[in-house]
Order: sequence, then structure tokens, then C-alpha cells
Amino acid sequence: TYMNESGRAVGEALRFLKIDPADVAVFHDELDLAPSKVKVKLGGGNAGHNGLRSISAHIGNEYVRVRLGIGHPGSKDAVTYYVLNDFAKVEREWVSELLDALARAAHHLAKGDDARFLSDVARFIQADAGDAADKPAQPASRQALPAKTTAASKGEAPAPQRKTNTRHPAGERANKRQSALAENLKKWLSARKSDD
Repeated sequence: TYMNESGRAVGEALRFLKIDPADVAVFHDELDLAPSKVKVKLGGGNAGHNGLRSISAHIGNEYVRVRLGIGHPGSKDAVTYYVLNDFAKVEREWVSELLDALARAAHHLAKGDDARFLSDVARFIQADAGDAADKPAQPASRQALPAKTTAASKGEAPAPQRKTNTRHPAGERANKRQSALAENLKKWLSARKSDD
């Protein structure tokens, strides 16, 4: 279904699997959080998010919300364009690291240990960041409107790419399982692009 009608699919899955709304975790973008910040809460309002509004209409408000910060474009007029378009290329690194960290810590969320989930996400992001000197302190905010010039068009060199940490404390086999989970989560979260 489309994001604005996601409640239909969530409601059907909930009834088919015979689970309570409190056992559902919805990952969604959040304008009111800085880019790459994550918060978890049970229940609450929809804050103008049409996908959450649809889910709440079909299963009620008592489900877990994993709020993924994308930052605000700065102007109310730019919000629609901002949330309906892809991340800029320069942001894809922090988005990828965030999705990997979410996938690696998801088992804590499934157990209901929200605090451990959040602390592991933060720890994994820090571990993946490697040397702090190679990474800016805060991710760049997304552009509200398409940029008219790029680093390449200005004659600037592209930013250096960092190596990704592929080590996993449980060994290579667990790393492959976690990577597969992260890859599936990335595909699921990026499906918005293919639906457009």
C-alpha cells in the first residue's frame, strides 16, 4: 500500500498474526528530530504524519513508534517536497549507518527493551564512525529544495569515503546474518522511492 494507506496492511497483518497493537513497531521519519537521532515511544499522536494517522485509524494508538530524525527544512512550505524526496547523496552515509545500527539492535526492540535498543543503536553508530576526526560532529541537514550546484560542478573534490566496519563481536557468521537483516531493512525503508 501507499504510505498514506499503510494502516490497511498493518491492520491486516495484525489480525492475521493475532498480535496486540503494542507488539507492532512502526519506524517512521520525524521532522522534529535532528538528522540521525532516534527515539522510541508507545502510543501518542500522529504529528501530522499521514502514515501514522492511517495506522492509528486501523489499529488504535497503542503501538511502538521508532522515530527516525530527518530534520526540518526550515520552512512549512518546503515540508511536502522535503519528506517526499530522497536523501541527498551526501546524507546517504549517515542514513546507511543508521539503518545498519537499527537492524543490528532490532532484537532488543522485539524483546521490549527500548532503552537497550536505543543505547545499542547509539553505540553501533559510534563504532561505525571510526575515527572522530574523519567525520563531522553532526550530519548535514537535508536541502529543502534541490541544490543548483554540486561539489563536482564547482570543481571541488568529492568528500573522502570512509571504510565500513565489518567486524562483528559474535564472529563472521553472525555478521552475515546481521548484514542480511540490515540490507532487508534498508530495502524496506527505501521502498518509498520505488513506489513513486
